[in-house]
Amino acid sequence: MPQINLLRTLLRTTLAITTSLSVVAARDANLLPTVCVTGATGYLASELTAQLLSTGRYMVRGTVRSLANEEKLAPLRTLSGAAERLELMEADLFDAGSFEPCIAGVMFVFHTASPFITSNIVDPMTQLVEPAVKGTEAVLAAAALAGVTRVVLTSSIAAVKGAAPKADGSCFSEDDWNESSTLDGDGLDQYR
Repeated sequence: MPQINLLRTLLRTTLAITTSLSVVAARDANLLPTVCVTGATGYLASELTAQLLSTGRYMVRGTVRSLANEEKLAPLRTLSGAAERLELMEADLFDAGSFEPCIAGVMFVFHTASPFITSNIVDPMTQLVEPAVKGTEAVLAAAALAGVTRVVLTSSIAAVKGAAPKADGSCFSEDDWNESSTLDGDGLDQYR
């Protein structure tokens, strides 16, 4: 009997040590897969970044317009897990090459970066459409170059909603499409 108890204790100890080592190894940022979130300071992207970090299962590489704007970066830097697993890099929607180092070596990409301007729109094609299209092309090209097998491309509330709320007061859904915004509109109802 003492031998069986000793064996049980030894097995429990071995299991506990193995489990502890696995947890420590999983927390070692060098062993975690890296994902890229473009436009990390945006509304959707910052929540996505928070959720990815909260799992403890990923390194997150977020792209931002400027690393010098600490006011915009502060909410990301204070996220739980950010100090250990968040890397921020600059990328420009108009500079295709700027996404290549951001995406190199990542498992997958969440492309959320896109201009969102609601005032002082002078030329919607130049201010909204071209950066969105060129940025998406740049991210997809960088992902292809890096061998990324999955890219999640997000859209905007502007795709389903113009300036006016729904006439019947109901919520917007995947059945809705913004048919009021055009390149010739003004303010909130311009194409974005």
